[in-house]
Amino acid sequence: MSYTPSADIKGLIPEYWTPFLQAPLYKSLVALETANTRFETYLKDGDTINHSYIAMPDVQDYTPYTEITEWGVVDAEKEQLVVNEVKVAPFVVDRIEELQANINMVADLGERAGYQLKDTIDTAVLEGVEDGTAFDFGSALTTDNIIQFFASAKTELREANVEEDGDWITIVTPAVAELIERVAADNGFQVADSTLKNGFAGNFLGLKVYISNNLPTTSDETSIYIGKRGMIDLVMQAAPQMDISKAENMLGYKFKPFTVFGTKVFHENAKRFLNATVSIGSSS
Repeated sequence: MSYTPSADIKGLIPEYWTPFLQAPLYKSLVALETANTRFETYLKDGDTINHSYIAMPDVQDYTPYTEITEWGVVDAEKEQLVVNEVKVAPFVVDRIEELQANINMVADLGERAGYQLKDTIDTAVLEGVEDGTAFDFGSALTTDNIIQFFASAKTELREANVEEDGDWITIVTPAVAELIERVAADNGFQVADSTLKNGFAGNFLGLKVYISNNLPTTSDETSIYIGKRGMIDLVMQAAPQMDISKAENMLGYKFKPFTVFGTKVFHENAKRFLNATVSIGSSS
């Protein structure tokens, strides 16, 4: 039988507190796995990296011993990656509050703040998916057409002469990953718990599949990245780190986790991946 203590008796029962915080729900973060960080070594100081590209020269007929009259003019176009994203996730911890809470608030809050900063970086990087080459499949994705969708996307990349060096990837939402899982389960594809580490779920049709909740999304459509790895550049001038100072006029410390970064999709790289905007349909 069940028993509910009276209000008077209930007040005499001691309360117990666990020595740890409730674990938050963490997203899969894929930016560092899929972005290109090659330019970080070039940014010793300042906030701007200049990167240029030139057009392809035109081919023309040539007759021996005749003068070439048409010469292509080579103009270098300059693009810039500006490191202008400065983020902070500050918090203050009172020493008395920490003692009475019976938990390591600093360690837990530091971990959570670090995650929040990494999540912000991840979101900023994946916003670059919208800068890729637009790809319209023409219908909602289902288990019936998910294979054709990726096959058509790969054909699009090949027709655009995108280099295929075993480094083609796709970044999808959990809903699209479910469709892949349902048609590829027999081949060992599985969205396992290990996916939470870096978003990598497995291989599908020659693509390495990453899952993220940070892809650009509207109410009924989402963007999917399909193409070469590393076509979105990320420069972290300061990876998530902590600045600590004593809190004035109180017993405690102020913690200022921060990061400084910039992200960019350069002109030529935008041609090497697709921005496939899709919706999810119902399978037959």
